Amino acid sequence: LFKPHPKCATKPLSYYSSENLSIVADPIERLYPSASKVIVTDSSVGYEANYLGIPVEVANIRGIINQGAIDLNV
Repeated sequence: LFKPHPKCATKPLSYYSSENLSIVADPIERLYPSASKVIVTDSSVGYEANYLGIPVEVANIRGIINQGAIDLNV
């Protein structure tokens, strides 16, 4: 599942939907219970998932997405 930021325009993202990728608009708190892993850039969602015991990976794609690192060891 891919949950874009609430302010993100999702219409262009629908182009990327496929059999193994679904773009969802559900509230994030409804997605946590079924998440086996959360991948973020610099989102507070990473902190929330970490607090809930869900493994978190910080994506690092230089020049494409925000490079503001989050520290999950706080």
